[in-house]
Parts: sequence; C-alpha cells; structure tokens
Amino acid sequence: MTFILFFQSAVLLIIAFYGLAAQTSSLLRAYFLTQGFYVVAVFGTRAFVGYDAPLFAQVYMLMTLAMLFFVLWLTVCYAVSHPAPLYLLALGLAFAAVPGGATLLYNLPHNLAGWINEIEGAFLLGCGIVTGMSAIFLHRGERKIATALSFLWLFLGAFRQGYRMHWYQDDWELANVWMPWASTALAMGYVAWQMHVGERFTKQPARSFG
Repeated sequence: MTFILFFQSAVLLIIAFYGLAAQTSSLLRAYFLTQGFYVVAVFGTRAFVGYDAPLFAQVYMLMTLAMLFFVLWLTVCYAVSHPAPLYLLALGLAFAAVPGGATLLYNLPHNLAGWINEIEGAFLLGCGIVTGMSAIFLHRGERKIATALSFLWLFLGAFRQGYRMHWYQDDWELANVWMPWASTALAMGYVAWQMHVGERFTKQPARSFG
C-alpha cells in the first residue's frame, strides 16, 4: 500500500506542477497549488499514521475543505456566464441536497470520516451540475476545461455517495483506492494540458477574481 500511495502521489504532484506552470488563469493555478498541498498532506499522513487514525481524519477534513473552497469559487465564476445564474445555483443546491439527504437516510455517518465523505460528495454533485450547465455559455477553450471539471466533480460526487452507502465493503474499499485517483489524474491532466496548449481564453471570469 505504501508503494501505491507513493506512485499515486507522484503522478498527482507532477500534474499539479504542470498546471502551476501554465500562464493562464490564476484561479485554476491556485486550484492546482491546493491540489499539490492536498496530495502531500493527505497521502503523506495516510502513509505514516494509517487510514483510521484521528490525525488522518483531521488532515483530510482541513484539506478537503480547502479544495472545496476553490471548487465553489470556480463554480461561481463559471455560473456568472449563464443567463440565469441564481436559478442555476439553486438547481445545484437541490442537486446536492436530494442525493445527499437520501444517503443520510440510508446510512447515517458515525464518525468524522463519514461526514467528510457525505459533505464532499453532495458538494461536488452540486458544483458539477452547475459547472456543466454553464460550460455551453463559455468560450470554446474555457468550455473544455469547465466540461472536464464538471465530469470530474460529478463522478467524484456520485462515487462518494456510493462509497458512503457501502461503507467498509471490500469491493468499494478497493475501488476507493483507485477510482478517485484515476479520475482526478485524467481530468486534471487534461485541464493542465488545455491550460498550456489549448485555445487561449478570450473570456475568463476566473482571472478577474484572482
């Protein structure tokens, strides 16, 4: 497991540095920077103290909140391009609350890790739907990035909800080792590549906020 964590960390850090090297959106670069800190803090803590240690849960909570902060910021920046941003954000809130509430009714979390997964899953589902529905109103180069982020957040949000509903089942535990990492590596690698060689943004709300 230590080798797997090292390998996964190395891949995500390379992608984070690749995204940081781009000279485009300052907010996206901040997102990649936070991803780098997340990898070092979360993967490092897990390797040294284990998955079930209270310290790991605390570090995971803090770094997850940091990542979700930038997810929300990016989502709002993309949503302002939609003709009805307030309605879209309300839809995102409902899209987060309904499956999140259903998961709570099915299996109420009994520890901090469970609540983190619950909040993260619902949050990502809401932001994913808002970003995806905003993408069509963006410039083509930015649309590709928003679409990739939308698919990533929707997948991770749905996976978190499913993982919560099948807590500690062997097949889901194995999937949790590889599926979030693989989807993040693919999507963020594509985003970083688009930042470098894709079409330059002609309309970039993210830059105006950062």
